[in-house]
Amino acid sequence: FNESIDRRTSMVSTSGLTYSNLFGNDHDLEVSGLFEHLTNKIKTFGYTGYGLDPRLPQTPAGVGDPSTYTPLLSGRRTRNAMSSFIGLLRYTYQNKYTLNASYRYDGSSTLPESNRWHGFYSVGASWEAKREQFFENVDAISNLRIRASYGTTASPFPSDFAYLPTYGLVGYGGQTGTAPTSPGNPFYDWEYAKEMNIGFDLGVIQNRVRLTMEFYNRITSNL
Repeated sequence: FNESIDRRTSMVSTSGLTYSNLFGNDHDLEVSGLFEHLTNKIKTFGYTGYGLDPRLPQTPAGVGDPSTYTPLLSGRRTRNAMSSFIGLLRYTYQNKYTLNASYRYDGSSTLPESNRWHGFYSVGASWEAKREQFFENVDAISNLRIRASYGTTASPFPSDFAYLPTYGLVGYGGQTGTAPTSPGNPFYDWEYAKEMNIGFDLGVIQNRVRLTMEFYNRITSNL
């Protein structure tokens, strides 16, 4: 007889403030500050019982005499969390030229304290070329937007506490004891990525046909 229970709970909380204003009909500014916190909790339990009584096939009550058949137990209980402080900036001039910038400071419990917190940034710009005077009379083009961006991101180590030494039950010479199962590594770090992106969005025939093209270069380090 086999039975397993798996409970996973995630909770995300986000709070922040945003300021936006339009100055002189030409300058559109928006600034945001955010805080985000993510918590994951995982609980699992499973067992396998032997010597099942055929009269009770779907219940653990049918497991045979435990002195003859030793059940196998499994399970784990763990949790992790990640906090982020985020700043966002957008500035648009004459509804044609837009500058975006962001900065975030992230901390993850899956990393040792020496590498737990790290900052990341991104910058981008876009140009609404169709709104320029020299494109106004080009009826074949309904929309043309050119954009570019560059930024850094990272992923925390996926295992909850791999940087810590861990122990488990082992058997030796008919006896049961504890022994190291993982040495841990106090120098675990984020997996970093730097990405550049250049592209454009084109709409023709009153936007009935749309074309998007992208060129990007992504470099990942510390795999």
